[in-house]
Amino acid sequence: MRFLLRARPSLNPSQNAEYPLLIRMAAMYFLIMCSLGILKPIKNAFALVGLANTQFYRVYLISALVLLFVPLYSRLAERVPLRALIPGIALFFALNLLLFRAFYLDGSLAFGLLFYGWYDLFAAVLVTQFFLATQMVFDARVARRAYPLVIAGGSLGATLGGAITGFFAERLQTPNLLLVAAGFLVLFILALPLRWQVAGAAGQAVRQQEALSASELRALLANPHLRLIALTVLIGLLVKQLVDYQFNTISWEVFQTRDAISTFQGKFNAATQWLPLLSLLAVQPLLKRWGIGSVLFLLPVALLGANLGLALSWSLAAAVVGKAADIGLRHTAERTGREILYLPVPENLKMKAKVYIDMAVEEGLGKALSAGLIFLLLLMMDYRRIGFAAALLSVLWLLTAIAVQREYVRTLAKSIQGRFASLRGLFTSLADASTLPVVRQALASGDPLQAAFALDLLDEADPATVRPVCEELHQLLDHPSSDLRERSLATLARVPTAVDFARVREKVSDPARRVREAAIHALCAARPAEADSILRELLGSPEAEVRTAALACLVPGEVGEVTQDVAQLIGTSYIESRSEASRQGDVEARVEIALAAGTLGSDPRVVEILDPLLGDPHPRVAAAALQSAGLLGRREFYPRIISALRTPQTREAAREALRLQGPRVVGALADRLLDQRADPVVRRYIPAVLAGMPAQATVDVLLRSLEAPETDELLDYRILKALNKLRARHPELEFDRAAVLSLVGGELDAAASYTSARAALGRSTNEKAGAALLATALREAWSERRERVFRWLGLLYPPDAMYRCYLAVLGGETVARANALEWLEETVGYTLFHRLAPVLQEHRAAQGPPPRLERALRDLWNGGEPWLAGYAIWTAEELGIPGAAEGIERLCASPNPELRHLAESLLAGPRTHRREEDARPDGEMNLIEKVFLLQQVDLLQGARSAHLALLASIAEEVEVEPGTVLIRQGEPTDALYVVIRGAVELRGAGEQLLVARDGTPFGTWALIDESPSLFSARAVEDTRLLRITRSDFYDLLADHHELALGLLQGLARRVRTLVS
Repeated sequence: MRFLLRARPSLNPSQNAEYPLLIRMAAMYFLIMCSLGILKPIKNAFALVGLANTQFYRVYLISALVLLFVPLYSRLAERVPLRALIPGIALFFALNLLLFRAFYLDGSLAFGLLFYGWYDLFAAVLVTQFFLATQMVFDARVARRAYPLVIAGGSLGATLGGAITGFFAERLQTPNLLLVAAGFLVLFILALPLRWQVAGAAGQAVRQQEALSASELRALLANPHLRLIALTVLIGLLVKQLVDYQFNTISWEVFQTRDAISTFQGKFNAATQWLPLLSLLAVQPLLKRWGIGSVLFLLPVALLGANLGLALSWSLAAAVVGKAADIGLRHTAERTGREILYLPVPENLKMKAKVYIDMAVEEGLGKALSAGLIFLLLLMMDYRRIGFAAALLSVLWLLTAIAVQREYVRTLAKSIQGRFASLRGLFTSLADASTLPVVRQALASGDPLQAAFALDLLDEADPATVRPVCEELHQLLDHPSSDLRERSLATLARVPTAVDFARVREKVSDPARRVREAAIHALCAARPAEADSILRELLGSPEAEVRTAALACLVPGEVGEVTQDVAQLIGTSYIESRSEASRQGDVEARVEIALAAGTLGSDPRVVEILDPLLGDPHPRVAAAALQSAGLLGRREFYPRIISALRTPQTREAAREALRLQGPRVVGALADRLLDQRADPVVRRYIPAVLAGMPAQATVDVLLRSLEAPETDELLDYRILKALNKLRARHPELEFDRAAVLSLVGGELDAAASYTSARAALGRSTNEKAGAALLATALREAWSERRERVFRWLGLLYPPDAMYRCYLAVLGGETVARANALEWLEETVGYTLFHRLAPVLQEHRAAQGPPPRLERALRDLWNGGEPWLAGYAIWTAEELGIPGAAEGIERLCASPNPELRHLAESLLAGPRTHRREEDARPDGEMNLIEKVFLLQQVDLLQGARSAHLALLASIAEEVEVEPGTVLIRQGEPTDALYVVIRGAVELRGAGEQLLVARDGTPFGTWALIDESPSLFSARAVEDTRLLRITRSDFYDLLADHHELALGLLQGLARRVRTLVS
């Protein structure tokens, strides 16, 4: 076992706990293969005696008995746990060997054939059982390390077994070696409970899964990966049997007696069984460097050359070379590759399929087919030319190995897919007899959530499937929810012949604008020939809301083609007739004018009409003007449209207007994106606009923007998300590989530096609040870099599979994570995969000892990320580390006003190092001090430190006198408070709940809930408070929607706490 000890360094140090288990399993496999190594030359010798030299292939027919045994074995395995089944089967075969020795008949052909078939059954069952057990223990990542080591133990056993037969066959007589083989089986049985314990629960799981029903058999046959594995095994077996036939035929020609053949083949096995050890030295590096494909291809390529050599030179030397290649790679490279191929197969199929493929296909069907193949080949050619046929089969084997390697990667992707469900494909057909009543019931229930879910399903259905539920959709037109009314009308418009014209006509006067517009769409879809008269009637309505709805549908041409007569109804005269009302402040009139302007085309007055409306203070008017400006497509409107991205109320209209321009507006958007003087909110929304413009120019602009120094971290992230959307929706677009990999390298360097900095902080995080905040920020920044790396990789590789891989790596179970990492390495290749180490395993990201704390902090404040720089400088000041002045000077020049404020406060020294009376004259807290307070708010505990800094930027300090009422019970409140200094009494139902003192938050729910307060809050002494108002919070969310995730996480944590 010295080889195994030398193999230990190949294990990752983090996997040292696996090493004892691997050694135990290698020892078990050693004993199995030692017994097989003794018997293999003996079974050939027994069978060769009594057969002509070219008739050896007939013994392969006896292997068909394995097919008969498989169902019996499956039934037995169904009733006996694996931990009892393995030693029981081994004992059964040991007793068989005693019987064979007792009833041995020298020179008997029948005895030789029977023993040959028994050996194949013996080898198939014991080896299959052993590797079934390994499938329960190893995942896809561990398997790369484990199988070469375990198989090395088997190779040592086979070498020892072959040597025993080779050197003792003539001395002890060949039949007596059966007793020696039985002895090794007994050692295996005795060692099992001491050296290799299989958990009872796992054994029970396997026992319950062994039975193969008809439906499971169909599922097995329908699985493309299992079919390819079976085909590869079958073709490989045919090639190996042809090599074996040629080797045994030449052995018979050269050596004529039983003992001579046993001696030759035993010595040959002893001389060649060390070859697997050499090949194992190459298998693990090959797996690590080139993946599973490299080991799958080794044996087909080697036997292709060997068969060509036998065909061209029929000699013992050529046969020895071919058989040596088979021995050297069959139980090493091929077995390792095959066992890894099984790992991503669903558990319910894997255990069943492995029994049938490894036993029935390989040992039974394969050998029977090989006998028939050799029989046919002997009819067609001289037995010395069979090598040519074997070479052709070797080529076919190589092609199937390539196919199964590709399917392995696809199966790995599927194995991590099932954990992440989506609505798509939830129902194969809504017309299904069991599904349609459920959808009808949901639509008719009146429950908004059920109805919305049913409408989601209908969105995925074809119009013929929607028709049966049209009555329920018409009933929803009277639902209190305007969103449900609008969606019902949109769904009805997809089935025009089922629209109830009168009922839909009533919705033209609906209070909700979008419902009115949806109703007009449905009316025109129901009666396209009457669209002119419908629009003419609506444009002449005395109700301004109806006219604007008709204009909103007509101007962008969303109701199909209309006649010139209808188009002329909304020209300059229409605009002039509403001008007086517009000047009087009529909002609907201004909306009508803005929409009608979209029909003016090249009229020179259009700029004069639309320009003031684009800046109208009323968002509906500005949105209508943006719609018309987008339809006109005039370049002079571009700056105003882009600027409208600043306001949430006009943002969607501006995005749609820009989308209509297509690639011609990409240049203007790129200029604004890189303009550091432009409004930062506008810049941050430009990537989302570009994501809706699928063109190669868009991709190129976004990639160039990421390489430019004018963008910050948040903007870079939004640009990356825009690229991800383009990749997912438009796979035909090309992404510069070199540029993407360069950006990946930057992310990996940053992730490694964050891990190093955290290591340098060490115990400081337990002593100082600033250091703890910095450590949290570094961990969050590392997580963000990991996400970005996977997003970048999604631009070069299948995005859906890469996303599932990210989710599995992020929080998947052990098997799912291992499969994800295996898929990732097989997909991106060895070199790139190992470059990803800084984001795949955080504890491995930093190589070598951690840097000195002073250097780590200096690297952070010089690193370019503003919040980390601020936290690092604060920590340096807090820990008394010299050299922070340089970083403070950099912050003083920051374009971010909050960071400049932080730098100014640091010049006076952190609050933790100065007395209250020595504070700045204005007494105002700096940003990090506010973050410390906001960390106490339970609703915000899921927010990242950078998000807390954003919240701190909108938090204001207020002073209140004793007796000031901050919150009145039963009245809505609009702000969150945190006590900085002082005391606030909280009362509910006349009883004092608590007194909020320094660092205590209250009014948390006011940020998201406008309901009346359940308690009152009154200052009981001079009190200083930190306040965040709901309106400021909403404005911040509108500009930084990333905050919403942290808020939801905090809310979920609060709910779990209340439930527990």
